[in-house]
Amino acid sequence: MVRVKYLWRHPKSGTWHYRRALPEDVRIRLGKAILVNLRTRDETEAIKRVLPLIEKTNREIAEVRSGRKLGEDELGRISLEWNRYYEESIVMGRRATLPDEIQVPVSTEAELDESVLRFLALTDYEIPSIGPDFARLRELCFEHHYHAYAVQPPLTRLTKPGRDFIPLHFGSSPLLLSELLKAYNGERKTIADRTVAVARFIDLLGDKVVTQISRADVRQFRSLVGHIPTAMPKIVRCKSVRQQIEWGKANSANLANPASVNKQLSMISSLLEWARNDGGLLDDFPEFQNPFSGLHAQDDRHQEEKRIPFTVHDLNVIFATEWFRVANDEDRWLPLLALFTGARLEELGQLLLTDIRREDGVDYLAITTLDDKGDKVKSVKNPESRRNVPLHPRLTKLGFLKYVEAQRGAGRERLFPALRVNSKGKLTQAYSHRINRRIRKLVPDKRKVFHSLRHNFKNEATRVLLPEPIVNALQGHSGGTVALDVYGQGAKTLFQMLYKQIGKLKFPGLQVG
Repeated sequence: MVRVKYLWRHPKSGTWHYRRALPEDVRIRLGKAILVNLRTRDETEAIKRVLPLIEKTNREIAEVRSGRKLGEDELGRISLEWNRYYEESIVMGRRATLPDEIQVPVSTEAELDESVLRFLALTDYEIPSIGPDFARLRELCFEHHYHAYAVQPPLTRLTKPGRDFIPLHFGSSPLLLSELLKAYNGERKTIADRTVAVARFIDLLGDKVVTQISRADVRQFRSLVGHIPTAMPKIVRCKSVRQQIEWGKANSANLANPASVNKQLSMISSLLEWARNDGGLLDDFPEFQNPFSGLHAQDDRHQEEKRIPFTVHDLNVIFATEWFRVANDEDRWLPLLALFTGARLEELGQLLLTDIRREDGVDYLAITTLDDKGDKVKSVKNPESRRNVPLHPRLTKLGFLKYVEAQRGAGRERLFPALRVNSKGKLTQAYSHRINRRIRKLVPDKRKVFHSLRHNFKNEATRVLLPEPIVNALQGHSGGTVALDVYGQGAKTLFQMLYKQIGKLKFPGLQVG
């Protein structure tokens, strides 16, 4: 069941309600809070009933914040009047020699503007041509107009104005974005990041019909997500996304970087691609184009402003600390594994004891999505991330295999049993926050975090001139497959070859014990 915000169940009657506290900046117009009895005890039915109310409230909040004086219902009524006026003007003006049953739609943006302004001049409506009320009226006029003609036979004059605020509209579709996510979850096991991205989109822009999501919506979402703080108190995390953004502004918080924004865009984009292709949910809309396609956040930061590797001095300072020297736990072994294997933190954190294997005389990590029974219990970033990484000789010398045997002797299933899955389905997120706070106290440079260890692995591989295909295969980079014929040795000696390559990484000056 998809969790929906603002859905509250009465503790005594069991009836579901739409309960929502409104932001302070709109309370003068809209009131302090909303409480609507949905008159059902069934959660599925409650979700269906509450989603239109959430969208209506989001729209009203947007209206107040945009400075609009006229409400959505009023502008909708005016747009319908314009549509009737336009149809009458076609008949009276005898604009075309086409058959009577086919009417001619507007063909350009200028023609639409001219018609709407002419209609307003003939009525008592005082709506300035520059302002949020006119912009929304123009949008509604086009929605009604294009909907009326989208089902007509193709005409040479039937073209959509290219303004970005015009929604993609091919008729009425019951498929809401939240329902699409629910359908996807029924087919596949979704990842937590996708659920978060969809929830933020709905919170910011409403639970839109999938075919009506415009590129302007995507651009607005991209802009707003980029202003979400990267870290905030728990009380702020429980608030709406806009309130989180306001808190971030007031407290000069660090904001999401372009890579984080692009990840959320790609989560929703891939969801729409699934609906259009494998899901088959948009077969009735062959003209549908993914509004997220080609839109991403530009990362203009220089490479030195992003994540950078630690210096040898940094590593020696970190590995000399007391918290690192605590034996047999994630504080000691996760940093070492990241440095000597180049693996991602989540890949390491979700390792099972059955993932530490031995073949052809070589101990290695099997980074995969399956357990020993063949069940999918883990996730990887992409298909190329499924790989086998030989253990660096230094890890064996430091006692990693002894730690593994100790965990097996204790009857453990996971390599790091202390890690717990959070609400987003991540095992290592809490650990990442914790260790990065510790690192920050030792290495003040904010560009150096746990993930920098992966960069250290790549830099050392470059220093010793490891072939790029091998480095990509070891780190699970997209496009970095290593076919057996690269080596010409066959499957039997593959692990020995990779073990020999990874053993070349010496990390000169590194002091760890």
